[in-house]
Amino acid sequence: MYLKVAFWSNVRGQGGSTTNMAIMSILRAIEGGSKTILLENHFNINNLETILMRPYNDWGLVRENNPYFYNIGLEYLMKNIYNVKSKNLLVKRSSIPILDSNILYLPQSNIVNREVFSFEFSHVMYHLFLCLENVIDTVFIDTEINDNLSSRLILDEADVVVVNLSQNPNVLDNFFCNYSAVKNKSIYLIGNYRMDSKYNVNEIIKEYCIPEDRIGVIPYHTELADAITEGRLIGFLSRNLQCRENENNFGFIKQIRDTSIILENNLRNLDWITI
Repeated sequence: MYLKVAFWSNVRGQGGSTTNMAIMSILRAIEGGSKTILLENHFNINNLETILMRPYNDWGLVRENNPYFYNIGLEYLMKNIYNVKSKNLLVKRSSIPILDSNILYLPQSNIVNREVFSFEFSHVMYHLFLCLENVIDTVFIDTEINDNLSSRLILDEADVVVVNLSQNPNVLDNFFCNYSAVKNKSIYLIGNYRMDSKYNVNEIIKEYCIPEDRIGVIPYHTELADAITEGRLIGFLSRNLQCRENENNFGFIKQIRDTSIILENNLRNLDWITI
């Protein structure tokens, strides 16, 4: 089943939407083998490219040392989507394969301005999703929090919205008071999670009546933060997924693995969604 999954937050810079999406896609690629394509509907300095790929050839990717993608990427796909007969080939040419092609990443160039990009994305979005349907199992979209046209369309069109929350009670109140339509098809991730906070996951579940099988956490972890900053998230997770109970990263890995299982279980069974 082809699924469109929007990773979104109601506030900027607290829930860790981009990081959480990258972590969940890597875990499902390594452990589940599901094919996922990653894309963003917005420009961001700390985008998926900076998290997934270093500026040299660590992962066997042919990568020029500059921020622009000319003959590949999301803009290239959007410009050619009506002109190319083989949509499958267009998607494969436009994307960068990661982890034995279990992840395809549609990078962005920095050439197009934000307003033009948002308009063009919203114009071709439905054709884009149809184009991706025959190539992969799931599309993960890092969705901008601003109330722009393409974000509204993505949230409406998505089969599941992964809402990235923080432990800030103002952020939690804002979401649960103002986004009831999104809530009906939402899974929740608490980013940068600190279990010693007063607003721990059990308190959040109780306060906002969230089903336990629809919420997970991505703990704050210093090594993870460094790996993200240095663009070596894939290597960090690959090395640590098999760590043992007596090793330092075992607790962290167990928590993100549990969260990945929650996400996968909900994606496999969508009966909980009410529209």
